[in-house]
Amino acid sequence: MAEIQILYDAFNDYYKKGMEALKAGRPGDAKRNIYAAAESLLKLAKLSKDEVKEQRLKRALELFEFAEKIGAEQEAEREESEDEETFSHVEVKANDQISLEEALAKLNSLVGLQGVKEQIGNWVE
Repeated sequence: MAEIQILYDAFNDYYKKGMEALKAGRPGDAKRNIYAAAESLLKLAKLSKDEVKEQRLKRALELFEFAEKIGAEQEAEREESEDEETFSHVEVKANDQISLEEALAKLNSLVGLQGVKEQIGNWVE
């Protein structure tokens, strides 16, 4: 019984800290705490039975998905910021002819642009 109370308290603390961090504009902290809350809820679900177990599993999954969205928004903002910085330093010259290997090496030397790099890699394959 004590283990259940500890897990329940941990869930509440992590969830509260996660939401506070989100409101304070600290998405990294929010994501970590929401993940920890979901993990605590999963452990609670293992100790539960029937409908309570199902409800806790469902809520834990919702929290994991919520944390992923926080991470996705943060990553998109970071990549956008990196893209702006990267493109401000790139020179484009007309009529430059380079090999495919040289072009890929230049692309891979750029910071960020992971989605672009993956798509071009798929096209090359």
